[in-house]
Amino acid sequence: MGHALMPKDLLLARKDDDGNTQTLYDHLHNTAKLAAGFEKRSSVTAFAAGLLHDSGKATDDFKRYLLTGNRKRGEVVHAKQGAFIVDDCAADFPSSAASMITAEVLELAIANHHGHLPDCLDACGGTAYFRKLTGENKKAEQYHYQEVLSHVSSLNLDINTNFANSVAETNRLLETVDSCGISPRNTRNSRSFFLGLYAKYIYSRLVDADRVDAANFTAHQPYTSQTPNWEELTRRLENAISGFDTSSKISKIRMRISEDCLAASTRDTGIYRLGVPTGGGKTLASLRFALHHAQETGKHHIIYITPYLSITEQTVQVFRNVLDLDKDDEILLEHYSSVVPDKDDEKEQQRRLAAERWDKPIIVTTMVQFLETVMSAKATKLRKFHNLADSVIVFDEVQALPTNTINVFNEVVSFLSKILGSTILLCSATQPLLEQTDRRNLLLSDKPDLIDPDNDYAEQLRRTNIVASSQGLTLDDFAAEIYSKALDNGNCLAVVNLKGEAKQLYQLVKELDVDHRFTLVHLSTAMCGAHRKNQLAVLKKCLPKKTGDSGQPVICISTQLIEAGVDISFSCVIRAMAGLDSILQAAGRCNRNGESQMPRNVYVYPIKDESGLRYLPEIQLGKEITDQLIHDYPE
Repeated sequence: MGHALMPKDLLLARKDDDGNTQTLYDHLHNTAKLAAGFEKRSSVTAFAAGLLHDSGKATDDFKRYLLTGNRKRGEVVHAKQGAFIVDDCAADFPSSAASMITAEVLELAIANHHGHLPDCLDACGGTAYFRKLTGENKKAEQYHYQEVLSHVSSLNLDINTNFANSVAETNRLLETVDSCGISPRNTRNSRSFFLGLYAKYIYSRLVDADRVDAANFTAHQPYTSQTPNWEELTRRLENAISGFDTSSKISKIRMRISEDCLAASTRDTGIYRLGVPTGGGKTLASLRFALHHAQETGKHHIIYITPYLSITEQTVQVFRNVLDLDKDDEILLEHYSSVVPDKDDEKEQQRRLAAERWDKPIIVTTMVQFLETVMSAKATKLRKFHNLADSVIVFDEVQALPTNTINVFNEVVSFLSKILGSTILLCSATQPLLEQTDRRNLLLSDKPDLIDPDNDYAEQLRRTNIVASSQGLTLDDFAAEIYSKALDNGNCLAVVNLKGEAKQLYQLVKELDVDHRFTLVHLSTAMCGAHRKNQLAVLKKCLPKKTGDSGQPVICISTQLIEAGVDISFSCVIRAMAGLDSILQAAGRCNRNGESQMPRNVYVYPIKDESGLRYLPEIQLGKEITDQLIHDYPE
């Protein structure tokens, strides 16, 4: 039986609670224009995905469901038909690698835009998903495919032209991938990984455009993107920096580092490193680079990524202070698990939407959120993927990256920079050699260091001596050492490898402090964000605020969460034996601002019977290597 041609204004896409309807023609063309308009690159492919994604709604069956509600949500299949259209079009198109990739990218995005991306390969490496999709019985009653095809002309989908233009765009993509400097030893793997990320990128643009158009229809107002005013933000930052006290030796060095980063901000888009000794003002120096570079190169966002919640909140406060932003400002988005929901439902809804999209000038988030954004298969997570394009992405304390994620991380940031036009800045006091993996898959810029690696900043900023012992201590002896050093120095920070050790040491030190001479603080990754925040506030209240202050006697027992970027300064630090990078990071919490003209000692001891380290092989290996170095080179 044939199908009567339905006028385009009678084909419907959705209905709101008041009974208002949106035509399918409007929804498809709105979504296509939004998807194409998010970024200039790959706009044709994004447009084609948007134009076809809901074409399966062009049926009487869907219209009855929409108007009568006589079927359950999801019962009327409407996502696969657009993928069928692409498959049919590709079958009639001259076969090439670009046409096959274009078809697969579009089919993946269109068929799965409501839920999540599937695994495309089976255990044997076969293309199971596409065999199943293209092998579907298109004549099955549930698809009403011929009816959908009968309405193509009224919907003005221009299928063949859009597909041909998308194939041309894919050819340009492949040329870019092949010319971006992938190591010959890894060409096939990186190329495949990049194409997989490209599929996620197009999927992200489609999902976001689809949901934005739905929101526009419900709210009866069009979406408008927020254009960052980098000129105003750089003016605010420079104004704040001009008021910094530069009278001390350390403040002068911090300013020199900041000036180096400012000078480097005119460089081209690429992947760079910022190696600054602890206490060298890395956070503000990297922000200065990011803001000026964003203004210079026309980037859309600055995304600042930290490894731990403890420094995420601290970073946000620093940014708000120097940029003169209040808590409700629309410029900076905080996206991490400990953000407290707003009591105002409308404001909280806006914040949740911003977190789903990352469509703000400055985003401060965690490595967990970043990895979920790029590696997840879920539409809700991948929705914001495309907003990583044309951005400045700063990874603070990149040495905290787990070693088993390095190859994936390298591939992702190389794709973001070389294909999506983002500048990546890798910050650390102890730069890991990420580019020296077997795959050689971190595509650093030709001159990657913002600061000359032969500088003498480390020596000038030297504020501590590492005093390491190969003699193992029991937890009782370790606690006694902590308390003794606290009595000698007025305060003490002890950093250990295990949560259980931190808890037990806290109790042991508490028993030693019978006269309650010290405020005792326990910090652990086992605590919730609010508890950690409260404990850090207690620490900052007790510790000296400036040179010459004595502060209040305080002892802190912490896991390694305190090592990365937490801006506090103790007179004495004791570290349980670990890798050299962890020891140096712990040392960064001692005499941080040069309160003492003479370097202060940081003591390192192996703890006996750390059986729990068998579950933390990276820390275990670092401990063993450092222990061996101390044994071989005792001086």
